Amino acid sequence: MLAVMDETAPSDSGGIYYVVAATIILHDDSAQIRERLRGIISQPGRKRPFHWSVEGSEIRARMIACLGEIGAVAHVCVHYPTGRKRQELARAHGIKTLLPLLLNEGVDELLIESRGEALVDNRDKRVIVGTLQSLGNPTLSYAWRDKSEELLWLADAVCGSIRDYLMGENSSSFEQLRELGVVTEPIYIRS
Repeated sequence: MLAVMDETAPSDSGGIYYVVAATIILHDDSAQIRERLRGIISQPGRKRPFHWSVEGSEIRARMIACLGEIGAVAHVCVHYPTGRKRQELARAHGIKTLLPLLLNEGVDELLIESRGEALVDNRDKRVIVGTLQSLGNPTLSYAWRDKSEELLWLADAVCGSIRDYLMGENSSSFEQLRELGVVTEPIYIRS
């Protein structure tokens, strides 16, 4: 099984909600899912990848439907409140919390959206290596990809719907994901 991981960090007057989400799919379906995801955003002249925050309601709705139709399952951690200078710690807590869940689901490959700098991605690598060691070194391959990796759009959509829910902007996408069995209640963590 394959998991894709993304994050979002919306804020309110109480602090930052640092959200880490991992969406699980079957390896065997990844090529078909990529093709399907490209079809969701297919528009003449469009070159940019999917990003929840800039998509319209129609594309968002198609992405939510796709998550349900492909049988995706997502695990979500929300660290709150998170101070501006504590976001790396919140991210580490989220990754440490999600990895055992992913391994228990049978995930053997993890793709993480790169934050654009090798130094920053190496922080994640240290967290992953340390967590895997504490779990007895189970087999898990992991790599970072940029937003052009279509499979990462699945985690972006989950993060976007959770963001909207947490901010009280629109809970309908999150509720749909719950009804479809894609997500359950997020895991809330504090440090």
